Amino acid sequence: HRLMDETSATAADIARAHLAAWTIYDLHPLWEKVRTLDNLVPAAVQTEMDLEIRRLGERASRWLLRNEAQPLQVGEVVRRYADRLKMLHVRTAESDLPTDVEEDIARYVDAGVPADFATEVAALGPAFGFLDLSNVADRTGIELDGVAELHALLDEQLDLSWLRERIIALPRDDHWQTMARSALRDQYFREHAQLTAAVLGRATPGSPEPAERLVAEWLDANAVAAERCRRMFNDIKASTEHDLAHASVAVRALAQLTHSS
Repeated sequence: HRLMDETSATAADIARAHLAAWTIYDLHPLWEKVRTLDNLVPAAVQTEMDLEIRRLGERASRWLLRNEAQPLQVGEVVRRYADRLKMLHVRTAESDLPTDVEEDIARYVDAGVPADFATEVAALGPAFGFLDLSNVADRTGIELDGVAELHALLDEQLDLSWLRERIIALPRDDHWQTMARSALRDQYFREHAQLTAAVLGRATPGSPEPAERLVAEWLDANAVAAERCRRMFNDIKASTEHDLAHASVAVRALAQLTHSS
């Protein structure tokens, strides 16, 4: 019902997108695995893990509704994305994870969740952005693992994970707050992907270049805009207000950084 309100899609379109999203991210085995934790971990932790899985399924469904032609050709879309996103998810789980994800893993493990499973579920938050990264790889001609590495490096260099978490934590007490939060979250992931594409514009397709060098060169070439963005982020972080207006300004600062290039 909420997705119908947010996207104006039909129930049939949403059902197709839901099926494709859960298949692309292989969420059903994770969801079933959460069931095996009955009476082994606190119910609140089990519920939180269940919601993480469902949340990614909903976000990915919304992305497919907004970015793929409708009615969705489920088999074709799954073939296009599934293997790529699985590779990214495995790669992410094996690399240095954002601080907020590491904190979630530690909390799950402390509650009795096996470490490998805790990592799989906690890493689902950033996984929504993989759909955009797949499109960036297609547009730039850069291999997907290189796109993902540079995307993660930009997150680290600009400290973007706090903004993602700030947006996710926004209230959604009514229909309009939910709509605004959803739109802003999608814009954040889109701008992060667009910034990745902008930096990759300095790379030569088929000729791998170290992500560290590409990011350093791009930040040096756009030093004024990057510093302005960092100052804006720091001002918002220091504020005692954590509302939609502040998060919107932060996402706009990220967009301006991308377009300044």
